[in-house]
Amino acid sequence: MKPSLPAVVFAPVDQTFLSGEPSRLSADADDILAGEAVILILCSSMTRAELERCQQELGFVQPFICESGAAVLLPHGCFPFDVPSDRDLTGYHVIEFGRPYGEVVALLHRTASRLGIDVVGFSDMSIEEVASECCLSLSHARLAKLRDYDEPFAFSRPRRMRERGCGRRCARSDWIAPVAATMSTSVPPSTRRSVSAC
Repeated sequence: MKPSLPAVVFAPVDQTFLSGEPSRLSADADDILAGEAVILILCSSMTRAELERCQQELGFVQPFICESGAAVLLPHGCFPFDVPSDRDLTGYHVIEFGRPYGEVVALLHRTASRLGIDVVGFSDMSIEEVASECCLSLSHARLAKLRDYDEPFAFSRPRRMRERGCGRRCARSDWIAPVAATMSTSVPPSTRRSVSAC
């Protein structure tokens, strides 16, 4: 007998996708979804655009949590009941927990200016600079810059990874990401990806 409501499975995916092994998750996802009445929610520090690309690689469309919990995006019709949401995007209901990206960037720069600290964020960098600093392809850097809620930044512009040599690991303190109103810190997905991408 099928359940009246779907089972919801939360799957943290950063380690799998940032280690360059999406096929491992793909196999797991196929097994889980084959059981019917299962909604697989991807949880990640990546941006909405990056997670949409991940879902394309996996071959399905499911809800996901982006930018370290800043928002939950629910594809229209994924639940058999109405879901309260903060706003709608094309194809999604969005439940937001974080501040808008523009507010976070402005707050970051106001705070840095007040404290006399020089910071450089993704919003200050071109796609080419993000790709070079984080050892990403241009297409991935473009997706990493499409931020809705948090701003990866450095207290000073880190030395380019290519100057360090791809054999060296990027220091975890190179980039810090203030997330939404809480300003909690984490290493952004692009920096973690750069370690394995090299």
